[in-house]
Amino acid sequence: QRIELDEIEAVMHADDNVHQVVVKLPKIGPCTKKLTAVVSFPGTAASNAGSDWCTILSDIETLSRVNRARERLADLVPSYMVPTIWIAVPRIPALASTKLDKKQVGLWLEDMDEATYQRILGAELPDEAEGPSAAALAALRGIWAKVLDCPVEEVKPSKSWLCEYLEWQILCILLTHIS
Repeated sequence: QRIELDEIEAVMHADDNVHQVVVKLPKIGPCTKKLTAVVSFPGTAASNAGSDWCTILSDIETLSRVNRARERLADLVPSYMVPTIWIAVPRIPALASTKLDKKQVGLWLEDMDEATYQRILGAELPDEAEGPSAAALAALRGIWAKVLDCPVEEVKPSKSWLCEYLEWQILCILLTHIS
């Protein structure tokens, strides 16, 4: 399936609730081969004026905006074109021409340390904000926790459980062949 990063960005730019967005599919680093959206929202740059552009925002308001942007995008593009990783930042760096500096964003994603990546994965709204499907979500998280042999708390609704399962299966196969 062909993923058009520019198309995803264009759809997201059409959303009045999104200020800037860069979508990448990093080749190296912790986000390797994971469709990743780096997004800023109106007003976040002004309220975080003293912070670096790549400061990760994880307050409730920002997480709610991320969820709304994700849901809107999911309504407009095929599911395989919806990023699995969403990173909210105060602003995205720009070139002298005022175009977004996609290269700098890509380098940041590729050079990201594991602790920052884990903090991004852990940033999500509390379960109460999930809405009427909270019971179904809790049941699914329980099932995947058993399949992945991990605590339920580690199964995040914003993470791709299928990817986690496949990574786990590959690891098991590799360990079987090594021993």
